[in-house]
Order: sequence, then C-alpha cells, then structure tokens
Amino acid sequence: MTITGSAAPLRPALSEPHGELPGDVGAWLLTGQGPLNAAERALAASMKDRDRHWPARLGKVLKAALGQEIVAALRTVLEQSVVDILIEGWGRHSALLAAADATASGPDEETTVDLVEHTIRWQQEPAVEFFRDQVYLLTLTGQLELTFKLGEVVAKVRSGRLISVAAGNSSVTGVVVLEGVEIARRTRPFPPDYVLKLGAGIELTHPVSRLMDAA
Repeated sequence: MTITGSAAPLRPALSEPHGELPGDVGAWLLTGQGPLNAAERALAASMKDRDRHWPARLGKVLKAALGQEIVAALRTVLEQSVVDILIEGWGRHSALLAAADATASGPDEETTVDLVEHTIRWQQEPAVEFFRDQVYLLTLTGQLELTFKLGEVVAKVRSGRLISVAAGNSSVTGVVVLEGVEIARRTRPFPPDYVLKLGAGIELTHPVSRLMDAA
C-alpha cells in the first residue's frame, strides 16, 4: 500500500529557528496515539461510505498500519513552520503595513508599534491519496486550522521591514480534521515575555495568501 500527500507549499521559511513555540505544524499536532486512532476511524468511515463491508474485512493489525501511514503522510504534508505562518499573518496587519510605509524612505527610519489584541487564522486543506496493492482506492481530504490569539504585542519596524516582535498573553491552537473526524487539537501558550528577532527583517510589502484574518 502507498499513501501520498499533496498541499499548496508555503514560500521559503522566513524566520530564524526558534525553540520556544512549536516548530513543525505536523510534528506538533500529529504526535501520540490519539491521532493514530482517529485516523483509523476516519479511514473506516470514508471507506464504509463506498463499501459497507470494507471495514469488517480489515484486521486489527492492518487498520493500525494504515492509520500510521496516514498520519505519517499528513505530517509530511504539514511541514510548515508555525513561526513562519505567524510572521506571514503579521505581514498583512494594517498597523504594521502603515508603519512600513512611514519608515520606508530611509535606512535609519524606525518605529515601534503597539498592536491591540488580535487574532490570526490560517487554513489549509491537505489531501492524502490511498493505494492498496498499487491500486488507487480513494483520496482522504482534511482541514487544518491554526488560530493565534495575540495580546500585548509590540513590534519594531525599520526601513519598511519587520525587525522584531514581542508578545505576551498569547497562544496558538491547531486543529486537524480528516473526513469529518477531528484527529488532533492542541493549544500552546506563548512563553512569558516572548520575543521574536528577525535579523535583517521581513519586508512588509508583499501580499500573503491563505490567511483568513489578521486584524
């Protein structure tokens, strides 16, 4: 049996490695026995819709193996960086875009922006193709949503670029649903006095896709 995954890629990673927030989306959300058990249920439910006798023909060992392969494929599809998704969300915030315009005229122009409490939502629809004995059976579709609830955020913008962000009282929640079955849900509070330094900075002039809300 073979499973492949497909999803629209993000642009190359924007941030420096950062160990305080979850790193890889898939590795963070799809860990432990819970996602494996839920993936088995999602596969069985999807196949039963097509052939009501199919789940009964699967043994326990085969069900477990299929669940493991589905979760492994989803992890590969969801290899995006949590921090880079957050940065992309800030990259379309109206207050930061205004600060970028105000500081773009000179190399030493710099300003600090206090952002009011806001939410960034990011969604993706991964797909996993399922094969058995090299014969295509079905495609499992899923939904991923990350929700950043952000408060007490102070950003520094220099010469039209986002240089650093400090965030307190914030959290990120990730949810993965496969064929209508929720297979993972996790919430991670930001560390106290969280500061993200972006080196030479991220340009704040390019549009960002797949972000549902950043205001």
